[in-house]
Amino acid sequence: MTAPLTSRDGWSVREARIPEDSEAVCAVSNLYDSDPLSVAEFERLHATWPEEDPRLRLVAVDGDGTVMAASHCRRRASMVPGLFSLSVNVLPTWCRKGIGSELLRRSEAFALSNGATKVTAFVPDEYPSGRPFTESHGYRETRRLFESVLSVASVDDSETERTVARAIADGLTFQTLADLGDTEAERRRLHAVTVECDLDEPATAEYGGLEWGDYCRSVFEAEWYRPEGVFVAKRGDEWAGVHVIGPMTGSPVADMTTDFTGVRRPFRGKGLATVLKRLGVRYALHTGGTRILTHNDSTNVPMLAVNQKLGFVARSGLLFMTKEFEV
Repeated sequence: MTAPLTSRDGWSVREARIPEDSEAVCAVSNLYDSDPLSVAEFERLHATWPEEDPRLRLVAVDGDGTVMAASHCRRRASMVPGLFSLSVNVLPTWCRKGIGSELLRRSEAFALSNGATKVTAFVPDEYPSGRPFTESHGYRETRRLFESVLSVASVDDSETERTVARAIADGLTFQTLADLGDTEAERRRLHAVTVECDLDEPATAEYGGLEWGDYCRSVFEAEWYRPEGVFVAKRGDEWAGVHVIGPMTGSPVADMTTDFTGVRRPFRGKGLATVLKRLGVRYALHTGGTRILTHNDSTNVPMLAVNQKLGFVARSGLLFMTKEFEV
């Protein structure tokens, strides 16, 4: 356990106690996240975290024990050696009191004690104080994750009908995982195609793809997962591409979220990603969705172009601020 630290302002830092602190931690963290977690989903992810992967959750509390800040420092086995991820969130009324700096300091110490050579802090672009805060502690921007939002009503469904018809005429077929039975065999095919396509994602080199167990935890066991929201493009029995979309609750930005879109290399350059995304829009429309949120790495030019063509509107993103350590 991390020993409490009492400041002159009457606050202290300790390790988070789950489930006792779950609701408070979610309340703090979701203030800065356009894709918020419910308490139930937060606790599921916490409980299923692989024991061999190091992590540290801290909270800062006032004299009455009320949580006013939270941090999460962690590393997954798939990440490149020495890399840790970090999130630090402080309630606005408690900013500029040294709380964030203390959470950062303790998180870095934890990472270093577990072999870290660099730490990447995730900073929402729409909160301008985040960047100078991390820069003042030696962090520098290494990449940016763009957020884009699409109004479902703005997409012409007749054009979706035409693009799907052209793809079918070209020998492709489209099914959902629900159509295919949502069996373990089909889920493993989805995972395999995702891993294959993910190798071309800019961030994969550092963060790695998800192994089967992690993928189940992140996708199939997630609150948002719906087999009818997993679209598969096939040529014969061969999978050509996939698009995964599901409902999102509690977000002020959108009520649907895109988890992944990928087209295998032999099938690229023919607009298939656009067709798959259009089918996702149609699904959102039929299930009552109004806005779709998606995330793309700033260097993923092809997918950014697809989103722009469909009408996604860029909004604030997420900065990856990295600090390297001499060890």
